Amino acid sequence: MIGLIKKIAICIPTYNRPEVILDTCLEIIKTLDDDLYDLYIYDSSTDNETEITLRGIEKNNFFYFRIDSSIHSSKKVYNIYQDNKIQNNYKYLWVLADYLFFSSNVIESLNKKINEDWDMIMLDFYDPEERGNKQYKDPNEIFFEYAWSITQYGILIINCNTVLKKADWNYLEEKYLNEECRNFSHIAMYFELMYQITDLKFYHFSVLKRDKYISKYRSLSSDYLVDYLHIWGFCWYRSIQKLPNYYKDKEMVIKKACIYGKQLGKQNLAQLKLKGVLTPKQFLQYSSIWKYVSTVHPLLVWGIIAMPKSITRYIAEYGGIKQWILAVITKRRLKKFCGMYRHIYLYGAGINAERLARFMDENSMIFDGFVVSRLENNKRYLKGYEVKEISQIGMPKSIGIILALSKTNKREVIPLLDKLGYKNIFQDDII
Repeated sequence: MIGLIKKIAICIPTYNRPEVILDTCLEIIKTLDDDLYDLYIYDSSTDNETEITLRGIEKNNFFYFRIDSSIHSSKKVYNIYQDNKIQNNYKYLWVLADYLFFSSNVIESLNKKINEDWDMIMLDFYDPEERGNKQYKDPNEIFFEYAWSITQYGILIINCNTVLKKADWNYLEEKYLNEECRNFSHIAMYFELMYQITDLKFYHFSVLKRDKYISKYRSLSSDYLVDYLHIWGFCWYRSIQKLPNYYKDKEMVIKKACIYGKQLGKQNLAQLKLKGVLTPKQFLQYSSIWKYVSTVHPLLVWGIIAMPKSITRYIAEYGGIKQWILAVITKRRLKKFCGMYRHIYLYGAGINAERLARFMDENSMIFDGFVVSRLENNKRYLKGYEVKEISQIGMPKSIGIILALSKTNKREVIPLLDKLGYKNIFQDDII
């Protein structure tokens, strides 16, 4: 590797999740071009299980390091960003979450972009306002639109030469690498560095949710459940407030984590109550700044804390009693719809389709498989069912189609189905 500048160093910190990191590594190795990327694993586990699990990966571009488990994750990430060997041998550094990767479609697009001299490249699989692919020059605009989503590890790729080599790490560590900025010191670092770059070149990729790979083992463990309220009820607030005065509308930026990310939203709070995290004592600690971090009125928070668990479960799963009633009605309508036709297909092959298929399997609703407009970049099988092109299934009158798509994609697909003669369409959202 000495003397050869590769395009990207992918660096993944992990802690006590051997199944997760192995699954993600295998997906990465399967997808990437060895000549462009190297993969670094920083394991701070309390046992040797992760190291043993990863021994079967024998690749020239795979590197494993054992890290002291007592060091906080924020410090570990800062150490990765400061690594001179990485800065000198790679054009970009990409810190990934241990459960996250992207499809070959995204990597192909990324490969084209890394040949250009971007300071930062953002892979945004949230993009709720559908801003699309675009270039930014103003750090304040990036801050207002994306600060809440850049909290996610793996969403930002940073230029080593134009950004990381110019960082004042003593200043950044002293100001942000502390308890009050816990879990968000990397966010503060990003925006401090953006602020110092003349003629910033920031590229925003809008990534389809279906092009995001989440390890199937992630749900087996919780990242920081016990500290959840402290992290989002205090540290998130303090981290944003400590940024330079150059950054405006900080209160709105803080609240966007609740509006778009659902952090400390009504449904999230109900889930925390059921898990024993949201208690009167815990809530009182953050009540003085609650109006800045959540859209949920304090009186409703107290109501969630006090209500019976049977009611809280409806809010946790559906968002409220009204939503639960609508879900029950929609479920009955879906069952009736499935019984009316000889063949049932789910239209879509992304995350919505996977979730709906799981829901239907759990509720004993039989369907034949998945259909898409064109196979091209779609999987051939999903959850054990075949994925077909709509032109392959025929017999419109005997077929019922359930749309497992986003609202935007539904608007595009419905006219196509109508043109092809498919009239038996279930459009309502089920989950």
